[in-house]
Amino acid sequence: MKTKTYKLIDEVLNRSWSDEFSSAVGEWRYKGSYIMDDYECACGKKHITEVNLIKNDLTGEHLELGSECIKKFLPVQPTQFFNGLKKIKNNPSASIGRKALKFVNRYN
Repeated sequence: MKTKTYKLIDEVLNRSWSDEFSSAVGEWRYKGSYIMDDYECACGKKHITEVNLIKNDLTGEHLELGSECIKKFLPVQPTQFFNGLKKIKNNPSASIGRKALKFVNRYN
């Protein structure tokens, strides 16, 4: 059985032009984040709720990653963004927050 790290590497390489993970990571761009009740990361980890979408610029492929796997692709993590989403999910009239907006503006 493959570990989650190796499964993620396989998933990325199978959808990339490069055959080396360190080069392949550069082909991918962050496209967004959302909250799901129960989802599976590309690495195989189940029951994730914070989903991050990345897209390969060269192949057009997409992958959905959890909060641990996205760290391999982003220098800044979407933690504050997810905190803001949870806040407005519980109270739709609340503000998403300055840190969440800063993250959104940086990557969208």
